Amino acid sequence: AVTKISLIPAGEATEVCATELSAEGTGYLLENIAPGSYILRAVRQGDVTREYSLLISDADVKRNILLCPPGDANTDGRVNIVDAARLYAHVRGVTLLPDAYSRECANVTGGSLNILDCAVLYSQIRTL
Repeated sequence: AVTKISLIPAGEATEVCATELSAEGTGYLLENIAPGSYILRAVRQGDVTREYSLLISDADVKRNILLCPPGDANTDGRVNIVDAARLYAHVRGVTLLPDAYSRECANVTGGSLNILDCAVLYSQIRTL
């Protein structure tokens, strides 16, 4: 799958540059970017889109990118029973998911995170 990397000035909607990486790609290079605040958006088919805030200065900026599939509540790159348990603990209020991306990955129904997400995720895991 191809990963599309876009750089968007903070507060704007239009990207200033973009590049695509093949599945074998291990890095990307965006050159001649004016200093400022940006959003780095990474998109790959089958994974949940991820955005990072970046502050570009005169120095090189390196950023690891982690994209995860829907249902991957612990963001380890795999969907399994551990994700279902983490989601259930979150829904019950026992242990909340740590960040917005893990909550977005856990949200398999598109609404707010609730017990329905748990049921759908358990059902998906049973078929794996």
